Amino acid sequence: MQRVFILGMAGAGKSRFARELSRITGLPVCHTDELSPPFTGTAEAERQLEAMLLQPAWIIDNIHRDFRQRIALADTLILIDQPLGLRLVRVLRRWASGGIGQHPDFPFPKLLWLVWVMLVHKQRTERRHAGLFRMFRRSRTCILLQGDRQIEAFLDALAPDRVRPATRRQDPVF
Repeated sequence: MQRVFILGMAGAGKSRFARELSRITGLPVCHTDELSPPFTGTAEAERQLEAMLLQPAWIIDNIHRDFRQRIALADTLILIDQPLGLRLVRVLRRWASGGIGQHPDFPFPKLLWLVWVMLVHKQRTERRHAGLFRMFRRSRTCILLQGDRQIEAFLDALAPDRVRPATRRQDPVF
């Protein structure tokens, strides 16, 4: 596990998982949402991402553009699947804290765009993720983590003596 690609829908916990996996493994992490807003990659953000992909080891959470070619560079594909209700709560919490602004290609606040994507494109995205798993499972390690319990069990298996990072709030159970 040297080149790890993390997939999941908005609010699934990809960034939090990537940070913890990086802490355990020592692999550098690249949060693509920090490079540029989703789907709007600037030339500089694209250059930074391409430079990261050329490195021998990395963790990348959710590339929004040209992902199939970029996933092919990974040796491990991890899909984080969380219940819709929990993801909505997390997105609303992020929006309330000022972490979600305006989507440049959508005339409404990004919050409305994210909720629309989560509700309307859920099945399409799930089919796309399942297709990626089928495509890469023979040549890559593919891991499906459903829910926080499986995520924590996976991380605990990598580092049995790890101290779990403090969380700001307890997420609701669905």
